[in-house]
Amino acid sequence: VHLIRTMLHTGRYRRILVTAASNLAVDNLVDKLAPGGLRMVRIGHPARLTASVLRYSLDAQVDTGGVLEDLRRDIRMQLRQAGKEASRGKRRECYAELRQLRRELRERERRYLAELISGCQIIACTLTSAATSLLADTMFDAVIVDEASQALEGETWIAARKTAAKLVLAGDHRQLPPCITLPDAKLLPVTLFERLMPKCASAMLTVQYRMHPDILEWSNASFYGGRIVTAASVLS
Repeated sequence: VHLIRTMLHTGRYRRILVTAASNLAVDNLVDKLAPGGLRMVRIGHPARLTASVLRYSLDAQVDTGGVLEDLRRDIRMQLRQAGKEASRGKRRECYAELRQLRRELRERERRYLAELISGCQIIACTLTSAATSLLADTMFDAVIVDEASQALEGETWIAARKTAAKLVLAGDHRQLPPCITLPDAKLLPVTLFERLMPKCASAMLTVQYRMHPDILEWSNASFYGGRIVTAASVLS
């Protein structure tokens, strides 16, 4: 979250795609970015989003009181009128008008969504949702993948290809890998994060905030060479 805010503050990055493998991980990022007053949109089905981020969803931000709502009202009225018409000719006219209204609504929705997305600083979605047609022609100044060590390489590339400038993978390959249930999928657990670790610029965060140092001791010695230290807030 600090990295995203810093990147936007520099002015070099106008629009960032923020992703993760799971909806919950993406929602956590949106929740933490929300107090900064950034222009954000969360792409994803509202039923899969947590209640606290629904206001950032596409559905919530689509025009509800303007032209789009007027068109939806006209469509409902036209449907009712078609049901009342007794003659086949009149019903045909009603359905022809209905088709025209629906075409106009789809076109206006498409333009509105395109304007909404182009005006946002942050687009947040899961890795697979980055393949949506809404982002088909959209490139970003940076793509950030959180929990990248839990994401399959294939789905990581879906989002990674949306930038030609900067890709940031955040994660820990010493923690849980992707969940693979196929017994013969031996290569799938090797993530893009793990493959790039020895080849690209990387940095390790060494302060932990979640456990007592006695609990940390074994994993610190076994996986991190004793480099992890405990924050003062945990000690107190």
